[in-house]
Amino acid sequence: MSMHNVMAALAVRDIEAAGSWFTKLLGRGPTRAPMHGLLEWGFPGGGSLQVFEKTERAGLGSITIIEDDLKSRIASLQTAHIRIDREEVSNATSIAVVEDPDGNRIVFAMPRR
Repeated sequence: MSMHNVMAALAVRDIEAAGSWFTKLLGRGPTRAPMHGLLEWGFPGGGSLQVFEKTERAGLGSITIIEDDLKSRIASLQTAHIRIDREEVSNATSIAVVEDPDGNRIVFAMPRR
C-alpha cells in the first residue's frame, strides 16, 4: 500500500463569500463543486484544496501552497488587495502569509534552491 497525494481542506462560515475570496486569492475559480457547500481547486502537481462550509470549524485551519515564483504571487496578492500578514526569508524557504476572512491561515512558500 502506498499514498499518492494529499488534499487540504479549510472550513469557512459562508461558502459563497469564501468562493469569491479564494477565486481572488488563487487567480481562478474552483475546478469543481462536487457537492453543496464544497468547492475544490486542483493544482498541476496533483494536490487540491477543498473549501467547505462548516461554521463551528471555520477559521481554525492552516495550509501551505508551494510556489515556484513567490515574487509574482506577492504582486498578484497586492493587485487583488489581499493583505499580506507576514513575509519571511530563511536559508530553506521564502514565505508570504495571508488569512482568509474567517481567519484560516494560507502560507505561500517557495523553497530556496
